Formats: sequence, structure tokens, C-alpha cells
Amino acid sequence: MGVVGYRGLTLGALVAVILLVSFLLTYSRPGVGPAFFGGRTIEAEMGYIVRIGGWGIVVDGLRVGKYLRPASCCSLIIYRAGSGSMIVLAELEVINFESEVKEIIKLDDFKLLTARGRSYERIYPCMLTPVPVMNLSGGVVEEAIEYRELPTDLAIASGESVKGHVLFEIPSDEEPRRLIFRVNERIVVSVNLS
Repeated sequence: MGVVGYRGLTLGALVAVILLVSFLLTYSRPGVGPAFFGGRTIEAEMGYIVRIGGWGIVVDGLRVGKYLRPASCCSLIIYRAGSGSMIVLAELEVINFESEVKEIIKLDDFKLLTARGRSYERIYPCMLTPVPVMNLSGGVVEEAIEYRELPTDLAIASGESVKGHVLFEIPSDEEPRRLIFRVNERIVVSVNLS
């Protein structure tokens, strides 16, 4: 067995660095993944079930407004979109088609694409501006959209489902066109909203 020369070691290290950088660049962007890792993209329409293994995922609809009221809070806690912005709620349902109780599949990296091709990340109510209690008129309370966060850490019985919302804040002059998210870190689902 011979000794590996300095040049052979340097070339090997260079190849390893190139492979590492290539891997990091590939997996740092949503929706991209080489076939040998099982990465794929599924196109769907709003209202249709996307089946992945024993699971079903449906984007049931969108709700748009200026005010948001978390369902878990009393009606005195209301948030508002920033000036020139609107709140968009995507309602999702996750269904367990398996014959046994299963932990919910991992859904993450939610993005909302608009007609202008802009992308907006998922946000949470605490990232919006709270409306002071003294400013809560009947109109604000009535106009507030009820928000139920999509559960991500529970088990679902066979044949059962859970529903919840994913929240976005986008400029008022934008039009939501597509919801994109990852399932179990490898599959990208792209849902047409129009």
C-alpha cells in the first residue's frame, strides 16, 4: 500500500468541499432536491386532496381581511395587519388514511406566492400589531377573522383529520396565487389558489 501524495489529498478535500457546498445550496431552497434523495414536487388545486403515503392534505380555502382574532383567546385580543397590508389565512386539513393512530406528518416552510411573483413567509399572530382594547369597536370585532393555528405536534386517529390555518401578511394590492410547503422535509406541495 502506497502513501497518498499531497496532491491526491488536496484534490480529495477539494472534491469534498464542492460536494458539501452543492448539497447545501440544493437543500437551502424550497422545492429543490435531487431524485436520489426522493425529493419531488406535487402540483395540486385548492379543494383537492393531495395523498402522500397514508396521509391526505387539503387546502380548503383562503380568507382575507384586516383583523385577526385567535380562537384560543377571548374576543378582546385582536391583531391587525400593518398599514397597506392584509391578512391571508390558508385553511388546511390533514387526514389520516392509515388504519392506526399516527403522529401528524411534518408540514413546514410555508410560502405564499402572489400574482406578481413575490413570495411571503408564514407568520404568527404575535408578529402582527395588537389592537388596543379601547379601540375595539363593534365593527372591528365583527370584521376580525377567526384564526386556529394548524396543529403540528399531535397524533391523529385512523380516518380522522385536523384543520387549522397558516397565516400570512401581504401588501393589500397583491393577489395570492399559490401556497407552497414541504411535507416531511422531502416533498414539496404547490397548490394553485386561483
